Amino acid sequence: MSYVLQIWENPANTSLPTSIDAALQILESIQGRRFDEFSLKFIILAERLKQSYPDLNSISLDDINENDGFEPFEVAWTDSSLTGKTYNAIYGLGLNMSDLLDDVRPVVMQEATALGLCVMDAQAGEVYLPYGKVLRGSYGAKPVSVSVKSQTKEYKEPPKNNELLAVAFERLAPLMTEHGYKAYKGKRLFKRIFAEGWCEMELWVPANMWPLHAELEILFSLRSHPISDLVCEIAYPDMTPENIAEQSTLLVHSRTWLENNDEIGAIYGTYCVKHYKQIDKVIKHLTKKLQTYLLPTLAKCQTVAEFEYYLNRPRDADTLFTPFEGGNNQIVAAYMVGNSILETLCEQFSADAKKNNRPRTLKCIDYVRSHPRPTTISE
Repeated sequence: MSYVLQIWENPANTSLPTSIDAALQILESIQGRRFDEFSLKFIILAERLKQSYPDLNSISLDDINENDGFEPFEVAWTDSSLTGKTYNAIYGLGLNMSDLLDDVRPVVMQEATALGLCVMDAQAGEVYLPYGKVLRGSYGAKPVSVSVKSQTKEYKEPPKNNELLAVAFERLAPLMTEHGYKAYKGKRLFKRIFAEGWCEMELWVPANMWPLHAELEILFSLRSHPISDLVCEIAYPDMTPENIAEQSTLLVHSRTWLENNDEIGAIYGTYCVKHYKQIDKVIKHLTKKLQTYLLPTLAKCQTVAEFEYYLNRPRDADTLFTPFEGGNNQIVAAYMVGNSILETLCEQFSADAKKNNRPRTLKCIDYVRSHPRPTTISE
């Protein structure tokens, strides 16, 4: 996932925009326009950015080896080679959604505006202009002169998505740390590792509805190494070890536990925040859900048998968990623990797989039928 900034030099004889709407009109007018040669300012910008955050091609093997080996080596830019060389009038700069994002973004704004360039951050609903002016807010907002590093908030409007994510992450960090989760700020992610797998909680924005409101959803991903490793071995023999290690076994989405609630703006599993004062209510509600229901339940899902229990519970018995790779994980988990419902599952998912062209599920069914195990768990 990337965070894209649109950078351009305001056309000659054209005034700088005075609102988000005006900035969008300028972008539309130069969209598709091409220069006869590379923009010198874009090239200078790229070189200055690489001085602070090198691109992948500028990083030596020694730099990577100095990493502790536990964390993946992080690069700020989505492009492996950051050159700024483009004939287009708009330079699309991709930032990786990593722990570096909060540090890299203001550096881009400072360096670009210092060169007389404009920057549109659609994710935050902001436009940065030369001479320290920033446009934020709904259509027709007036520019305000502020420093990039210390921006004041306009509390009359809904919070930006990034603001809501940042506040939620910081407020939830102590609770999640107390329960054994490690915080990854740039990814808005908390992760707990246990003997046979891991559990991640991600804060994310399902859709950009600003300036109507900011949105927040919660997604838990759980992995049982034994179950998912065997599924990948059977159904995805060509998958790389890195991709295998990222495959989830169970999902818990806020749509399964967040009831509609007008007071906190909850609808269809999404927190919809229309003003800053509402943030406290959302965090309080989410914290209570985590403390009293979600975290205690997730802590009980660590072994293969526990994963299998939640994978193959009747849907009307517990709607919290959703199987990832529906069918594949359920079949393999039942096979691994010797659950007597295995053949029933195979018949059920075989008919569905044939109807909907799911050859990987059929591979799992063929495997468990050709490698029989003793039945130890009754229906």
